[in-house]
Amino acid sequence: MKKQKLVLAALLMVSVLLAGQPAMAVAQSSETKASADLVKIPESIWVNGKALNLNNSSIYEKNGHVMVPLRAAAEALGYDVKWIGSENSVELNLKAQWTKIKIGEDSYFFTKMAPFKLGAAPEMKKSGTYVPLEFFTEVLKCDVDMSKENAEISINRPKYSVNDKLSIPELKLSGNTYVSDYKFEDINGDKVKDHIIVAGVREYDDSLYCSDVILIVQDGKTREYMEAAIDKDAGGYGASAFVGDFNGDKVDDVLIGMPTGGSGGIIQYALFSFKENKPHSLFDFEKFNQGIDLKVKFLPDFKTELRSDTLDKTEILDLAYNEAMYVGAGIYDNEGKILQSTEGWTDSYGELKPVDIDLDGSFELIGTQRICGCCHADSIAYLITTWKWAGQKMNLEQAGIAMPLMTKEGDVNGNGSIDKVTLMGTKEFGSDSLYVRDLKIQINDEKDFIYEEFTLTGNNEGYAPELFLGIFNDDKAEEMLISVYSGGSGGMSTYSLISFKGNKAVHLLDQDKFSKGLDFDVIYKDHFKADIFVKEMNKTYTLDISSKKSLYVEGGIYNEQGKMLMQPGGMSNPLSDLKAVDADNDGILELVGTQRALGTANADTLGYVQSIWKIDNDRIKLVDVKVSESID
Repeated sequence: MKKQKLVLAALLMVSVLLAGQPAMAVAQSSETKASADLVKIPESIWVNGKALNLNNSSIYEKNGHVMVPLRAAAEALGYDVKWIGSENSVELNLKAQWTKIKIGEDSYFFTKMAPFKLGAAPEMKKSGTYVPLEFFTEVLKCDVDMSKENAEISINRPKYSVNDKLSIPELKLSGNTYVSDYKFEDINGDKVKDHIIVAGVREYDDSLYCSDVILIVQDGKTREYMEAAIDKDAGGYGASAFVGDFNGDKVDDVLIGMPTGGSGGIIQYALFSFKENKPHSLFDFEKFNQGIDLKVKFLPDFKTELRSDTLDKTEILDLAYNEAMYVGAGIYDNEGKILQSTEGWTDSYGELKPVDIDLDGSFELIGTQRICGCCHADSIAYLITTWKWAGQKMNLEQAGIAMPLMTKEGDVNGNGSIDKVTLMGTKEFGSDSLYVRDLKIQINDEKDFIYEEFTLTGNNEGYAPELFLGIFNDDKAEEMLISVYSGGSGGMSTYSLISFKGNKAVHLLDQDKFSKGLDFDVIYKDHFKADIFVKEMNKTYTLDISSKKSLYVEGGIYNEQGKMLMQPGGMSNPLSDLKAVDADNDGILELVGTQRALGTANADTLGYVQSIWKIDNDRIKLVDVKVSESID
């Protein structure tokens, strides 16, 4: 049981780290990881075997990323580079390959792929535009090597380019076969990098949809080709590959993802091992891609039953957060009586993330399946599963339900329209526990057709999470206050305050530091008094603790006359409560936090320390402190 909890906790923690990443670019490539291992910043760049003239440009490091001049390197690769001043962006073109970057935005794409993050945004310097080195590996699909000894970067156009027509005389390929993705890694264990090609047949030259998707590997040592046919029905838009060890044999395998398109957002996957130059499928394509089947049945009182025969578990979800929609659709009346029998369904995988959860050097797979109610747009929850190689097959390790916990409405991006803000959390499937993990915020702005999802930073698990919307500064956009009860005798919680002004999530306080509350000392004094010295205010407040006279006399801390016989020293607890209050009646909310001042034990509450905080220019500021024996 302990192991199961550890796996689920790690699964959900990793989901936080990977939120917003492309499905097949979750882990760092070997080229990317090399940047973190550099002894010193490279001094030169070689492109296709020729030294690049950097002119006045230089190479530098920022937050663990090597930043390189974009124009010089891209033009040397053959790209047409165009600066668009009105958009503060740069456009790159090479035949059918096209991409665009914007200064200051960590958002990248290639042709018609969905945008993804690299961990660093393009920057503008006097000498031109700079991008992280990962731009060339993950976006332009180049082969990149970095030398520690010579401090050089070598960037080479791939032997096989994405979107190029593929013709290999040794293989019987259709005349309309195109490269969908390409990697250059050792996947047969001979220490020589191999050419890994994901290809498929296009009906039209400018289409991104490929049927008959196939995996082709050219052995880097022998130059011989190997084919791995996936399935007669395998096809998708922008099929891509991820390279990593999944079966624990210390040799990399190839995971292929094929987005099928459509409202379901379903992606098909295949996983192959090529150890000793023999392609071997690590799971049954058709069976595995079905995912875990759930039966979805609507119940009275705005509830739904999820039943999995595979897991032999049942989960009941509350649909009250979307009551108005179901009443409007004629499924329920206003009292929760079912007007028409309705059953939902579960999609197959919308995502299958490779993640090394237990840090043993091999990847697990985290699957996400959408659970639908009355229609595809009615996503009532998500089934989250984690799979691990168990000697002969991928074994199901854990299953959880990611579901809406509560929904609020307000203008959080400041565009004048009402947004729907949903707090999501994940619990173990079929468990009676109220503990939830992987807390996320989903924002739906129907006016500007904006949908955004992000995970809470820091601690994002606990009991009874709450979401509150309110105006905490003068920008007219409402902020999101999230509180999560952590349990235990101390009654402690953690808090997050997030701004989404301009459709950008900004955490307005350091969750860990703020949730600890004020730093204060508790010092006993004669006559049944206790001084509370609040360090942030450099001020002492005095509490009357005479109501505990008999307890302290019996414990030998005071005598009957109030003379202190010993100094036990008190304690402080982190924040146990945080409320939004317009303390000065100016229409802008403040935060009022409460901490207990403790005596000889956690159950011995001497009084309460209340701190009042205000948001000023997106920064939290302490404005006042109150100490009292009791609170209202």
